[in-house]
Amino acid sequence: MFKTATVLFMYLETPLHAGSGTSLGVVDLPIQREKHTGFPMVQASGVKGAIRAHARDVLGDVARDDINIVFGPDDNASEYASALAFTDARLLLFPVRSLAGVFAWTTCPTALNRLRRELTVVGGPDLPMLPQPRCDQALVPRQAGVVIEPLSVVLEEFTFTAQQEQSVSDLGAWIADRVLPDTGEYIFWAEQVQKNLVILPDDAFRDFVQLSTDVVARIRIDPDKGTAAGGGLWYEESLPPESVLWTLAMATDPRHRNGGSTMQTAADVLGFVTKRLFGQVSRMQFGGDETIGRGLVNVTGLEGQR
Repeated sequence: MFKTATVLFMYLETPLHAGSGTSLGVVDLPIQREKHTGFPMVQASGVKGAIRAHARDVLGDVARDDINIVFGPDDNASEYASALAFTDARLLLFPVRSLAGVFAWTTCPTALNRLRRELTVVGGPDLPMLPQPRCDQALVPRQAGVVIEPLSVVLEEFTFTAQQEQSVSDLGAWIADRVLPDTGEYIFWAEQVQKNLVILPDDAFRDFVQLSTDVVARIRIDPDKGTAAGGGLWYEESLPPESVLWTLAMATDPRHRNGGSTMQTAADVLGFVTKRLFGQVSRMQFGGDETIGRGLVNVTGLEGQR
């Protein structure tokens, strides 16, 4: 059983394609989704693999012993297990085009209460309590930037009755302080999320995350003909930039003693990720399509003890 844990938040700066394989539907390469909710997600194995690759790139061979203790050995995986585990990365905020304010960061009670449950696990600060929005209602902050008169929110082609709530303002401040990176280039975004945050009913949020993702046509050119190669046209789905996900990182005491490592406790293992790995260089790449700029993510940690 793990001894300490933290929540890592992932802010998407470019579209993210964490693929689920080929499909027989309209979209040839869909993204990973939860079976029971339809919400986009990134499987834990992909999260762990990407962070391990990031550790190798940032820290190099000097930290090889530490990386093997934290993430498990490169070879002979049966020797010992890693001291760090991740959950699937779940969706917290999803950007949707808005008639006012350009776009809104949308979320729903199910997403928020999932995060609240995991904050309890790590002993982190609790989320503000929110009322349940009705099926035609959108909860917005007191100083909302997405509201049009008379008190309506228009997202894509759907109109919701706006209900201004202080608790949504409190939630926006919580997100700005703890979820968004604490760096100068995010000052603007921290101000925007406090104005353009929208709490939707669960069903409306589910519809947006299923129908409003980025779907682009990709093409491969035949170098001799200068036209599309046979089978070289496909449609690919991605989570849009400005989306926010989170994952729970859980640490145990090291299961192996390595001569080049000084890590002794679960706190050392977790600190390797939150302080040494993401303490200064917080941007990394998740998912596929790295060579066309997809999957650039800014990672922030919310430390806590169980």
